[in-house]
Amino acid sequence: MLKIAICDKEPLHLCYAAELVGRELSAQRAQIEGFLSPQALLRAVSAGTYTPDIAILNGSVGRDAVFSREMHIARCLNQLVPRCRILFLAGYLDGSWEVCERERRYFLSKKQREGQARDALRQAVRMLENRPRRTSIAAKTGGKTTVIPLEEVLYVERCGRKCRVVTAKGDYLASQHPEELLLGVEDTFVRCHQGYWVNLARITAQSNNEFHLDNGSSIPMSRTYRRQARARFFAYFKG
Repeated sequence: MLKIAICDKEPLHLCYAAELVGRELSAQRAQIEGFLSPQALLRAVSAGTYTPDIAILNGSVGRDAVFSREMHIARCLNQLVPRCRILFLAGYLDGSWEVCERERRYFLSKKQREGQARDALRQAVRMLENRPRRTSIAAKTGGKTTVIPLEEVLYVERCGRKCRVVTAKGDYLASQHPEELLLGVEDTFVRCHQGYWVNLARITAQSNNEFHLDNGSSIPMSRTYRRQARARFFAYFKG
């Protein structure tokens, strides 16, 4: 079942968006949760008690939208839940929307009819249901590319402008930045430090400042990433 979060400070607008989602998705396919502020949504996600697949946020769309508060909220949400698709909605009582996909985000504004909103929602759902599941990463060094199964990776460590992939069978040096190497498999890893990305499936326990892995090693959690890393950890094992 898909978890869909709807966030708007106006209860009337929130109810309207919930009705729209309800008309498109049956109760068997979607569980709708309403939030009256983005802070309330982020608190629930940060606490590890809620992990949305799609988040519908109120927002204004324009040339400066990338610098807006709504975009900041979206970035924070995607750091916590990388797979979450985000829909920005503006002027919903006008019944008019515009769709523009940017990775996981859809901008819906006042230039099209309500049917466009339904199309965007369907597209987001299709992407979630049909997204390919990557089972490996490709570490490039010079002219050589090594394909490493995700199940073997313990963690990835930043090494200057490169990174080191640590597995149970040995280490691999990659010329990519960690963010580039892990693009598309963000759900599998959690960043817990400026220099470490840990495979969630290899974590056996967590303490105040560390993740403990199944090979006996421990990876530190820095103050900057600790809260989000813990939230991702608990959300992952909660399912």
